[in-house]
Amino acid sequence: PWRGTKKKVTRAARLSPPHPGKKGRAPFLGTFVEGVAAALRKEPGIVAVFPALSRAEDGSGKYVNGLGEYLARETSDLLAEKGVTALSGRELVNDIYATNRGLDSFRDLEDVFLLSERIGASFVVFGSADKVSFDKLKGDEVLKIRWQCRRVADRSMIAFLKKDVTGRDADPLYRYFLVESDWKIGVHARPFVPSPDQEVEFVTRILMRKVVLRFGNRLEGARIAVEPARVGLTRGKAARVRALARAFQESFGKARIRVLKKGGDPSPEAVLLGGPVEIQGRSYPSYGKALEEVGRALETVQGAKAETFGADLARGIAEGLRQAMALLRLKGEVEFLPFHAWDLLERVEWEGLADGTEESPGGLLAERLKKKGVRFLLVSTLRPLVSTYKLRVVFHDLEKGTSFSDSIDFDSRFREALDRRINP
Repeated sequence: PWRGTKKKVTRAARLSPPHPGKKGRAPFLGTFVEGVAAALRKEPGIVAVFPALSRAEDGSGKYVNGLGEYLARETSDLLAEKGVTALSGRELVNDIYATNRGLDSFRDLEDVFLLSERIGASFVVFGSADKVSFDKLKGDEVLKIRWQCRRVADRSMIAFLKKDVTGRDADPLYRYFLVESDWKIGVHARPFVPSPDQEVEFVTRILMRKVVLRFGNRLEGARIAVEPARVGLTRGKAARVRALARAFQESFGKARIRVLKKGGDPSPEAVLLGGPVEIQGRSYPSYGKALEEVGRALETVQGAKAETFGADLARGIAEGLRQAMALLRLKGEVEFLPFHAWDLLERVEWEGLADGTEESPGGLLAERLKKKGVRFLLVSTLRPLVSTYKLRVVFHDLEKGTSFSDSIDFDSRFREALDRRINP
């Protein structure tokens, strides 16, 4: 076993520690790097390289030292020699901050997946470098290096390195191990206060990347319409107006079924002429007059918090989808559908569905879009959970009558901020 040195690391050594390999490279990384480069050649994308983590001797968690930085730097340099540009070091830190997170979110190995997902990396290199003592009195120690590359989307293994370093090989690496790192992570990092608005932007972007990676082949060449997000309401005037619209929609839908069973004309135009009808205890001479009342009620809450937020959320989803499709070079057309482009009956139908648990498309809107050549209608919902919100998207295939979906949860720290954005 190697007997680790206890010598104090000088400032000169800290600034420029000795390279353990010939020509300033770590030879034991060669096969590992070749495996990563081969994967990137087959599946081009961004690879993020995080510094290795080490266990703190006082049990305070994981931290980064000079050896962790060395492994990341050497891996990035070796990848560059093979024509692969890696995201690492200061650039990686800047990108983490740019995606509304700080290094206080980097506490353990599992955290690299979420951080990599946020910065748009397809692959991530990370691992651990720990000093293990066999005989503390004699100073017999070994450096255990575990270095891996995984695909971010499914966490599948791309390359793995297991290296236990002893003897002469360990001396220069141990010098790195003693060097203090600029990477202050977890509880030792500068506290970062994320922005709720930026969080919404990045969550939608992440979700759209996931969708395109999973279902991109179905979206190729398609026209996709994105309706305003269905945001659940719990209180306020907007919630009462939505309840009125839902009551009208339920009654109107039943009336169309009754007319159809009797052999009459079930078209919306014909059924609107029928009456009298009672909606929420109030009588109207016809469904048409009741619809006018609902329309006036909707005008009184135009621009309400939930409506504005739902429209902004859906615009972000549409833009995130465009970017994700462009990244994978998928052709297609993505269009956001603002309410002012809808007719009143379509809008009322949407309001009637907005608080429901199912993400079914509005029949009238879907019918109109299908006639215009739209292949998919994207329905998105934002629903409160116990401590957070879940954003879910459903792509309805208007030609085949099928659908596919995906979802993502917001971090619980944004629950109150989202509540304020939605409800008065």
